[in-house]
Amino acid sequence: MDNCLAIGEFAVIELLNHHLANVKKVTVKSEKEKTKYQKYQIPVVVNLSLFNKTIKKEDIYAYAEFTPYLMKLNPNTTHLLFTDLNDEGEIGTILRTAVAFDYFDVALINCSIDLFSPKLIRASTGAIFMMNVEKFNSLSEYQKKYKNKNILFKNNGTPLSLEVGAKLYQLKI
Repeated sequence: MDNCLAIGEFAVIELLNHHLANVKKVTVKSEKEKTKYQKYQIPVVVNLSLFNKTIKKEDIYAYAEFTPYLMKLNPNTTHLLFTDLNDEGEIGTILRTAVAFDYFDVALINCSIDLFSPKLIRASTGAIFMMNVEKFNSLSEYQKKYKNKNILFKNNGTPLSLEVGAKLYQLKI
């Protein structure tokens, strides 16, 4: 598998705190930034020119290269289910919001997005590294794996979907 990038300080720190074994190295803009990451005992490189070629944003001071890993939902917790989401920024925002409300297991039904895309990671501000997110091709595939599971959803005519900021209802399948 290819390396992925966690871009931005919050994302890098969450990655280091939750999946340190998957981190290959952290690249920073300055020696001052380097000191923040030394306690993790991983390679930290200061390389302003490479950093500027790779990221090209002035307000970003660190990024981490990591290998992707497999996530599975915790069968003992309530799951949030989302159907037909295919926008990296929207999914990242949903994941960040889920963590704020102490939900750490999210099932994505019919989703083609790469969970480790830099845009999704950045939109989640690293929340994805605190979570279990699993993708399914269909609701029946999810139900087959997680029978009688407590889930949260919004009932607006589209079964088992949720929108950011929407009222949540609980359902037992």
